[in-house]
Amino acid sequence: MDENNNRHDYDREHHELHHVLGWVKVLLISFAAFLGAYLATYYIVDQARHTHGYPFARFERPNKDFMAQRRLYEDFNRFERDALMMDKELMAKNPVKIKPLKDNEGYKICINLKPFDDNEKNIKVDIKPNRVNISGQSGKVDKNNESEFSFAQSFILPETINVSKVKKERKGHKYIIILPFED
Repeated sequence: MDENNNRHDYDREHHELHHVLGWVKVLLISFAAFLGAYLATYYIVDQARHTHGYPFARFERPNKDFMAQRRLYEDFNRFERDALMMDKELMAKNPVKIKPLKDNEGYKICINLKPFDDNEKNIKVDIKPNRVNISGQSGKVDKNNESEFSFAQSFILPETINVSKVKKERKGHKYIIILPFED
């Protein structure tokens, strides 16, 4: 009977050990599955960050974004400043200053034709009883360069102009428009 009790104790201990080892096995397999899923997720996120960019990078490097925005602003200011300088250079090369001169009989407008290729056909004058619109355009084509110059100016006159008696004449490089007052 002693032998039977030993055998019974041995079977019970073996069964308990087998039962405990089963739970340890389940815990280890669960831990391995969790660790594998975590590592797989980490790898996928890391690969996506390197190939597509990290979506939260702008929050981590705000100074870099600020500096990029500042460079854009400075580039825009430089472009605006350069455009203003080009306008000043064009105005210096092609000064068109038109000012109506008034005398007892009417107005006289004198236009410099040099910026308009010395051709009065490049200037359009639209005259209404109390308004004068003047516009001009010219262009030059060189071997490596093409440039165009245009100008427009309007005058509102306090007196009424007699449109039927307007005279236009050319004297040298000047185009003169005489606008007599209405009788």
